Amino acid sequence: GVAYNYFEDVWVLLPDMAATKPVRSGMTFDLSSIPLPHRRGNYGLQFKCLIDLPGDGDYIFYLASDDGSKLFLDDKLLINNDGLHSTVELNGKSTLTKGKHKLEVWYFQAGGASDLCVSLEGPGLQKQQIPPRMLTVQ
Repeated sequence: GVAYNYFEDVWVLLPDMAATKPVRSGMTFDLSSIPLPHRRGNYGLQFKCLIDLPGDGDYIFYLASDDGSKLFLDDKLLINNDGLHSTVELNGKSTLTKGKHKLEVWYFQAGGASDLCVSLEGPGLQKQQIPPRMLTVQ
């Protein structure tokens, strides 16, 4: 499971979601806005979970979004894909140990098309959207 906070406001860059009061909070199964009720634009999401990695090694995280997004791993910013833009995918690499690591994704949608995709590649894993089975509540 993944905990989420949902926000409504107008942004051109992501706010500090840790210091922003959500409109609502809840649980979901993956790092996607699709199953969550939200309006068409001017909203944001903060996802918090643990990712359970199958082994030690180098992992590449991919973050594709329209509009802005950020990915934090073990409380450190790994990918900054912020701002107003159509779908852009950026990645970040980290050497990690087997087991659970803190993962947080921030996302905002201003208007127009919306997109959010969080993928992973690593030892024994081809690039793929992070499967829900790897995600647990903090």
